Amino acid sequence: PNMTVIVPADGIETKQVIKAAAELEGPVYIRLGRPKVPVLFGDDYKFEIGKGVVLKEGTDVTLIGTGIMVSKAMEAAELLASEGISAAVVNISTIKPLDAELIIAQAQKTGAVVTCEEHTICGGLGSAVAEVLVENCPVPMARVGVEDKFGESGLPDELLEKYGLSASNIAAKAKAVIAKKYAEQDDRIHYYLNEKNLRLPRNLNRGFSLAKGDYLTWTSDDNRYRPTALEKMLKALKDSKDAQFVFASCRIIDGDGKEIEYIIVNEHSQKCIVGSSSVGACFMYTRKAYETVGEYDPELPLVEDFDYWQRIFMRFPTVTISEI
Repeated sequence: PNMTVIVPADGIETKQVIKAAAELEGPVYIRLGRPKVPVLFGDDYKFEIGKGVVLKEGTDVTLIGTGIMVSKAMEAAELLASEGISAAVVNISTIKPLDAELIIAQAQKTGAVVTCEEHTICGGLGSAVAEVLVENCPVPMARVGVEDKFGESGLPDELLEKYGLSASNIAAKAKAVIAKKYAEQDDRIHYYLNEKNLRLPRNLNRGFSLAKGDYLTWTSDDNRYRPTALEKMLKALKDSKDAQFVFASCRIIDGDGKEIEYIIVNEHSQKCIVGSSSVGACFMYTRKAYETVGEYDPELPLVEDFDYWQRIFMRFPTVTISEI
C-alpha cells in the first residue's frame, strides 16, 4: 500500500523521476536498467507520476513498454510499419499508480495490445495492464517479458535476446494479437498461432498446421499469419457468404527465404509448380470442403500439393485475393 513504482525509459526521464520521487511523500521504488538505451525524450519533456505518454500514434495495435523495453517497442513499430501495420507505442514509466485511463483509451482505439517489459510477465507491467483491460476493455493481448523461469548471468544484449526481449519478438506478438482481433470479428474464423512453424524458416512447406473450427485455416512460416491477409480474407468472407474457400496468396520462395514470384491460382488460370522451391500461402476453407477433399498433407510433392487445392477450386465457390 502507498508504494509508488517507476521504471524510466531513458536518461532524460530518469533525471525527472529522481526529482519527482524526492518531492513525493511516501515510499518510491525506482527500477533502472544497466544497458545503454536511445534517448527518447527531448528537453521539453515533462514527467508526471501516474501518467503514461504516447510516443507514436497507431491504429492496428498498441505496444505498451516500460524501462529499456520502450526503445525496443519503438524498433518493433518500425518493423511492423515496413509490413504496412500501424502500431502505437506508449511509455508507461509508472507501474503503480498505473495510467488506466490511457491504457483503456488505446485498447479502444486499436483493439489489440502487447506489453513489453524487462521483467517477469508475472506480477509486472503485463499483469497490471491485463487487470485493467479484463475489467474495462477486453481485447486480444500478449505479454513480452521473461517467462516464469530462473534467470542466468551474461551480457545484457545476449540475455535480452535469450529471453525474447527483442523488437522482432514484439513484432511477432503484435501480428498474433492483430490476427486474433480479426478472427474474433467473424465466428467462422478460428484463430490459430503456429508457434512450432515459426521456428522452421528453411522448411516452409512442412510447417502447415490445421486449426479446428467451422473454418479451417492454414499458414506457413513466410507469412506468419500476416494480419493484412486475415483482414482481407475476413472482408472476402463477408462479401461472399457462399464462399467455401478463400485463397489469399501463394508464392515461390528460394532456399534463402527470398521471394521469387507470386502465383495466383484459380479456375481460370491454372499453374503447376515444380522444382525445389518452397511454397507459402495463407488461406482458409470450410469444414464442408475439408470433409470432401480430406486433410492436407504437408509432405505432398509440389505437383500433388497443387492438385489438392485444385480439387477444392473445382468443387466449391472460391474467393481469390491476389495480394496480401
